[in-house]
Amino acid sequence: MPPPSRPLVAVAASAPAPGPAGSGGMRLWQPVIYQVAEASQALLWGNWHIIRDRHLASNALVMVEGGSAPSHSRNLMVNGAYRPLGVRAWLVVCVLAAHRIASGGGPVPFFVPNSHFISADEIVFLVNGTLLPEIRRDFGNPAFWTAPGPDDVHNEVYDLRNQLGKSGVNPNLVETSRQGFRFSLPPPNIALVCWEPVVSPAPPNAPGGSAAC
Repeated sequence: MPPPSRPLVAVAASAPAPGPAGSGGMRLWQPVIYQVAEASQALLWGNWHIIRDRHLASNALVMVEGGSAPSHSRNLMVNGAYRPLGVRAWLVVCVLAAHRIASGGGPVPFFVPNSHFISADEIVFLVNGTLLPEIRRDFGNPAFWTAPGPDDVHNEVYDLRNQLGKSGVNPNLVETSRQGFRFSLPPPNIALVCWEPVVSPAPPNAPGGSAAC
């Protein structure tokens, strides 16, 4: 099936969620798009030399989408086909997507190592320090995934590769090596869409006054 001829980004309307205690406002969410994966034939053909020269496995178009609130969906989209992700898998895939985007000089929501592959230990470090605190806060569950380790990352990647293979996608889209993992596709082919909170202004008589975004 030929790829679509428009940018590979499609997000639903923002979903309201209760604000944190003391915010004085309703917590809303907006999609923040880190790099747009352009699904144009010219770009796809132009990327073949990148695939050959860098020994990449795929020229698929990928979008990782989701957020930390319970109401958010978390998905991996490959060539227009959505695959729901569990919370743990989404955390790992977010880091892999950011790593791949950053390798091409694109914008990402948090620091990632500048390397061909990202190790399981580095993924654990980023999940623990950057993403898990938001999940625990928004789910109201401080005990969620209390001690992720490298074995957990390996298991999530293994399960994801199995799911991709069963659905007819090359499992090496998520490549493994002794150095770690990566999305094995040209960096321009991937987009990361994160739902990030915006706190609306508080009512005039609410405690704490208006809240900043």
